[in-house]
Amino acid sequence: MQGNTDSGDNHASVLLVGATPMDARVISCGLKREDISMDIAADVRTVIDRLTTMCEDETTVASSCLVAIDFTTAPADGLTVLNAIRASPRLQTLPAIALVNHTVAPDEAKERIQSAYEHGVNGHISGASDIETYADAIQEFAAFWFSQVSLPPQSLYSDSATISYD
Repeated sequence: MQGNTDSGDNHASVLLVGATPMDARVISCGLKREDISMDIAADVRTVIDRLTTMCEDETTVASSCLVAIDFTTAPADGLTVLNAIRASPRLQTLPAIALVNHTVAPDEAKERIQSAYEHGVNGHISGASDIETYADAIQEFAAFWFSQVSLPPQSLYSDSATISYD
């Protein structure tokens, strides 16, 4: 893999937030095809704590991490995560995508995706009607993201921020 992951020992990784175990397995399959690691954060506090810790080395986060927020089961938690990321001077440039699987009705999925964009998500993947197609979409997005997208080499802000939990 080229692109954002070629600086030193940085390895592309995705921090997955709020996914069901089944969706996490499907997403993991898509990422493994691109040799991208995945970490799972089960709740808002865990994801914010992990991101804050990761930001101690700003260049690692900027060049090799993507936050994937599942809006299928708990969209309010996803919005809380996005709000915390975008409110933090240190985290606000961190890329985040929204995921919505096929179990959400199309009109509801549109509303969730629109809300995610309004809160600062950088992109989205809507679930296909079968597991293999969803894994393929994850793989294609990850391949594109980590090989073609350029991000700032570090946070645009050097001060640390205090993140409050809702």
